Amino acid sequence: ALQARQAAIVKGVRTKLGEAQDRVRALKDRNVDGGNPDDVASQALAAAEADAAAALAALQTFEAKEVAASAKPPADAVRSLSQRRLQIDGGEEGRTSDSSATKKKRSRMVEARKAEQGKAAAEARVAVAEERVR
Repeated sequence: ALQARQAAIVKGVRTKLGEAQDRVRALKDRNVDGGNPDDVASQALAAAEADAAAALAALQTFEAKEVAASAKPPADAVRSLSQRRLQIDGGEEGRTSDSSATKKKRSRMVEARKAEQGKAAAEARVAVAEERVR
């Protein structure tokens, strides 16, 4: 269920970023005729484009980490077995293998949330730039 949610987040972020980049390109094309680099709208477009590119880069990093994590051998399983042995023997009570898996899931969700926030920031910048160009 967690992976499905992450996949949905990634797909949504990628779609929205693509739309934002398309809107920025369209605005730039419209603004090329009389575009002054010192113009506020031109600066807003450049900032929106940079935000969209940064959010896309963050998303690609997130996806790459997901692929790398799924390709790794289950080291947690080996660690889990040794921890269970320690618990059976009476050592390190209360410490379970779930802690590392939980931390990984939590960090992936944090990265997904950051990608969503980057997407929202890029969309906001594009909207502001669209208003200024009009």
